[in-house]
Amino acid sequence: MQVCVDTSILIDWLRQSDGSQTIFERLISGQHLPVVSTVVVAELYSGRSVWQHKQAKARLDGVLAECRVIPLEPAMAILAGSIHNMHKTPLLDALIAATAITQSLPLATLNTKDFSAITDITLWSAGD
Repeated sequence: MQVCVDTSILIDWLRQSDGSQTIFERLISGQHLPVVSTVVVAELYSGRSVWQHKQAKARLDGVLAECRVIPLEPAMAILAGSIHNMHKTPLLDALIAATAITQSLPLATLNTKDFSAITDITLWSAGD
C-alpha cells in the first residue's frame, strides 16, 4: 500500500540517529511504499543543516531515493487553493493534502491538527 508522507514524518526520521523508533520506520517495515509531494522535497531541502553538513544531505538523499515523488499538477494546485481558502490551511500543507487526495492516498503526518479540518483526506496511522 502506498502512503503519502508529510514533511513532519521525514524530519522526525532525519533527527533520530538510527530512526528505528519513528513512524517512517514503522511505515516502511509494514511494507508500505512512501510517497512524497515535490513540496515535501522542497521543504526538506530548505533546511540549513542539509547544506552545511554533507552527512545530513547524504542521509536525506538516501531516504528520498526510497520514496516515490509525485510532481505537482494543475489539478492539485487548484484543489490546494480551495483547501487553503476554505480551511485556512497553510498553502504548503494544502498542496501536500491535495497531493494525497488526488492520488487517493492516506496521509501520514505528525501534525494531524494541520489536516483535521480537511474532510476529503484520510490520515494514516501506524496500525493501518
